[in-house]
Amino acid sequence: MNLQDAFDMLARGETPKQYNDRISKLRKLTIERDFLLDKLTVLGDDCRSTKTQNKLNNVLTKIEKLK
Repeated sequence: MNLQDAFDMLARGETPKQYNDRISKLRKLTIERDFLLDKLTVLGDDCRSTKTQNKLNNVLTKIEKLK
């Protein structure tokens, strides 16, 4: 953790454990986001792409809440 991260943690009123949990969730969601974007690229106009797009929208919403 660098100083900027520490100040961010303090500004949010988080404990170090809460900060680490939030960052861990954020990393997992960004990996899932990248996977879903790749999946959409491969699927193209397939009928499964709408489900994937909906899931991607949900993941993007969760990422914005955690930032």
